[in-house]
Amino acid sequence: MNLVYRCPQCQKVIDQLAVPGEIDDEALGFNVLTAEEREDIIEVEEDNTYVNVVCDECAQDYAANQTLYNTQIH
Repeated sequence: MNLVYRCPQCQKVIDQLAVPGEIDDEALGFNVLTAEEREDIIEVEEDNTYVNVVCDECAQDYAANQTLYNTQIH
């Protein structure tokens, strides 16, 4: 199984891990997520599990644009 961390905004692959065999959700820390969070964050396709996390670049862009947006509105 491959565990692929990717940005849902730009689709950049942040990291990829080859995981031998099956690993349960608790070992990956997914057990702390709600069902809704799991649906939003985790996608399973054949031999790949995709974990959607925002990359640093997109987070910075959002923060900069959010600041600009709030300045224009208020």
